[in-house]
This record gives sequence, structure tokens and C-alpha cells, in this order.
Amino acid sequence: MFRSSVPVSREAFENRETELARLEESLRGLTAGAPSWVAILGPRKIGKTSLLLELARRAARPSRAFVVLDSFECARSAHGRAGC
Repeated sequence: MFRSSVPVSREAFENRETELARLEESLRGLTAGAPSWVAILGPRKIGKTSLLLELARRAARPSRAFVVLDSFECARSAHGRAGC
């Protein structure tokens, strides 16, 4: 069953091999000492968090740490109040 509000991993993770290969290439560069950064941008609920969590699962090593920050923008009203 597909649930849009819960990141997926392992067997439920599908059709992102191209994106994973690009991220794994960037990870190899970081491991080799090449300074780099990666930003994954896109609309809400298209699988950015699932992509990163699956990369962390596949590339897990004792010497690596992955940090996933999940944030959102909070709109403010004309009176300066947060609308979250």
C-alpha cells in the first residue's frame, strides 16, 4: 500500500535508481576528500526524504553519519502571525 506521508525504504522504494546512482557518485567524491555539497529540491511529497533515507541505508558504514533535516516554510499573516 502507498502512503504519501511516510518515507519508504527497502522493498517499497522503487524507480529512483538514476537519482541514487548520482547521489552515490557524490558520496564517493566526499569519501575521497573532494569538498562538495548536495541539495535535493522539489515540491512536497515527491520522495526527497525517501531518497536520502534509502541512500543512507545502502551506503551505511561505521565511519559515516547521515543527517536528514526535514523543514518547511511557515507563512505569516499580514499581522505577523504564523499560520502554521
